[in-house]
Amino acid sequence: VKNIKNDHYPIVFQIYDEKETCIYTSPKIEPGYEMSRIELGTELPKGIHECKLQIGYAEEGNVSSAFPITIEVK
Repeated sequence: VKNIKNDHYPIVFQIYDEKETCIYTSPKIEPGYEMSRIELGTELPKGIHECKLQIGYAEEGNVSSAFPITIEVK
């Protein structure tokens, strides 16, 4: 997840599993920075999981977007 320089505000994201349970919440990502690896706070069984990624501003407004994301646990 990348926060481009033009955003001007920090973002955060959450990952939800198939049961809509939040399995990860990111720290703030400042403009110009990205997260390319995470360690889930909740252990998932091995296999493919169809999850949801929700991204929004950390401090400004209440707008957020959700996207499907596939997670593979080996």
